[in-house]
Amino acid sequence: MRIYNLDAKMSYSEKNQKKPEIPKSLYENISQKIWINQVLKYNQFLKNRQFLSPYTIRNYLTDLIDFFKFLNNSSIKSLNDLNKNHIREYMRWLSMSNVSRKSISRKLSSLKTFFSFLEDHNEISHNPAEMVKPPKQDKKLPRVENSQDISKMLEKNSFHSSKMQLRNIAIIEVLYASGIRVSELTGLSIEDVDLKSGEIKVTGKGNKQRIVLIGKDAIKAITEYIKFERKTNSKSNYLFLNITGEPISVRSIQRIIKKHSQIAGLHEDFHTHTLRHSFATHMLDGGADIKVVQELLGHSSPTTTQIYTHISKEKMREIYYSSHPRSKRN
Repeated sequence: MRIYNLDAKMSYSEKNQKKPEIPKSLYENISQKIWINQVLKYNQFLKNRQFLSPYTIRNYLTDLIDFFKFLNNSSIKSLNDLNKNHIREYMRWLSMSNVSRKSISRKLSSLKTFFSFLEDHNEISHNPAEMVKPPKQDKKLPRVENSQDISKMLEKNSFHSSKMQLRNIAIIEVLYASGIRVSELTGLSIEDVDLKSGEIKVTGKGNKQRIVLIGKDAIKAITEYIKFERKTNSKSNYLFLNITGEPISVRSIQRIIKKHSQIAGLHEDFHTHTLRHSFATHMLDGGADIKVVQELLGHSSPTTTQIYTHISKEKMREIYYSSHPRSKRN
């Protein structure tokens, strides 16, 4: 049963007088005026942090949706009434809703940042999530597809139903050739791409810039997209545009990757990050130095890159039988 502070609860008409610049699903799940105001202040705070991309800010905010849903089914009337037991109860609620441990950890991290902001700005007296530990993570290796399966995605006959065939091919080619994140891809401008040298200037997490490389297939795909399909009358300087000439969204790229992985008959868990995982693993399998791969991926620590040092069984067997003196076959 939902129990609200009726004096502070907003009517439907009040809520719809002015829609703030926060995700609609978050806005619709906040039941009290004071909570709306606190989230709006937090949103402005995130925007003022120059190293955060709009995509990252949106993720911080959408991670709060389930928390406010949880509050709507509780007797909590003020965020100041929360303690660590409430946060743990929220985490159990997420777990019972079949939310993965990884997602719970991310939502907890976002919640800690939100409460830290409120505490620093005297909106609450304490951070109820500060001492709460995230759930232990399952040690799962990232999913990697072999190069032959990724090539299946890029067969031209799988793009016949696409309205922007050349763009979609270029997107997949660039993601796999460079290993960049989808959010980094959507942020590319035409000036960031040097087709002669095969270099792309990428702005990654924390607004850090790096240079990544692409090969002849990706260069050809981008060239054909720009020449034959990209809207020349668009006012946008972004490289990848949607059908109306606006910058393509992360969500649209996710749908494109999902669609063409399914057409190619790849694993149902194939997603945009699978291309990044595959890029890193194939580079290391091919003999690339881990520090080079770290730089190309934009990892601040080599520890993050080391997860990709797992080698495919086929590669492992090949190396073993060709290297060990007592294992060589006649």
